[in-house]
Amino acid sequence: MAGAARKINEEAKIYDKKLQEIKYEKREFPHCIVLVSELFGFGDWKKIIVEICSAMVENRIYLNVMDLSEFMQYVGHARGSADRFNLMLIERVEAFVKHETINMKLNFTYEQDKFET
Repeated sequence: MAGAARKINEEAKIYDKKLQEIKYEKREFPHCIVLVSELFGFGDWKKIIVEICSAMVENRIYLNVMDLSEFMQYVGHARGSADRFNLMLIERVEAFVKHETINMKLNFTYEQDKFET
């Protein structure tokens, strides 16, 4: 993560597998997302939580660790809006820092989702 964040801050060019340049908007705090197949609710996550917080501070990044199903919920609720996706990820990091837990789930109610359009 640190190397990728450094390259973004240096405004390095990034290419896809077809060698086409990927255009991206440089943000003051870029998002880094670690996708895992499944996050378990049991176990001692304290060391991992400290490492995530340290990585965010040292590298000036928003770091989210989530499973694929949660990630797809964020993509779905963003409804194609990069700004909405960005905001939801920032709010997730804020909740992570506040509650000091890696096990969080997105929970939208119908009313919240309806009025955000």
